[in-house]
Amino acid sequence: MMKYILLFFFAFSSHSGITQSIDEDGRTYFEMKDGDTTYLMYQYFFCSLDRVENRDSLSEERLAEIQKGHMDHIGAMADAGIVSIAGPYGDDGNSRGILIMNCATLDEAEAYAAEDPAVKANRLKINIRPIWLAKGSILK
Repeated sequence: MMKYILLFFFAFSSHSGITQSIDEDGRTYFEMKDGDTTYLMYQYFFCSLDRVENRDSLSEERLAEIQKGHMDHIGAMADAGIVSIAGPYGDDGNSRGILIMNCATLDEAEAYAAEDPAVKANRLKINIRPIWLAKGSILK
């Protein structure tokens, strides 16, 4: 298991010698070979949803409305194939949850994030970083 973790770590951290390509949807990817297996490593966008400091106090009703809009927005993005993984953290820290977005560019991911009602209401800020994942990866 550690061999695979290290293999992926080195592939991600030193892929500068690897030729990147663009698919028909404008998505960046490269091929990574491990023995007889070839992985298509696609660029996704890892989004950390973080609590905004110095937020305005809002009524419970308004907070519920913002949360519903936030969840509806994530659901719509998931239905459209834009969000591949979403979930809250299991504690009550400043980082509230994550999204992994399936977008062609950082600008596109930022545009979707900016439309989140919780971001618009200055309740959450979303920090986005590119991440390389094997196409078709699943959680086990």
